[in-house]
Amino acid sequence: MSVTRLLRIGAIGASVPTLFAMSQEIARMRGQEPAPGLVAALAVLAGLLLVRAYVSERTRGAEFVLYNDLQWGLAVGAASAVVLRFLGWV
Repeated sequence: MSVTRLLRIGAIGASVPTLFAMSQEIARMRGQEPAPGLVAALAVLAGLLLVRAYVSERTRGAEFVLYNDLQWGLAVGAASAVVLRFLGWV
């Protein structure tokens, strides 16, 4: 895996927890409560994205590298948002 791919995946993966935290803070400032089961839904989404990224990586050709990087980045970002939420950092 090239450094460029790792940087793309890392940038996408870092943006997901950041945007998730911003979304939660905006909702909190508006007086809205977090939806029940939000973290569980995010964990399921992360799992599905990981499976999809793995299968896509194994079955698609080199022309889908950007698409695969997007999938890996979203999967890593969603999983890290769940972990950070459990640690209380988000």
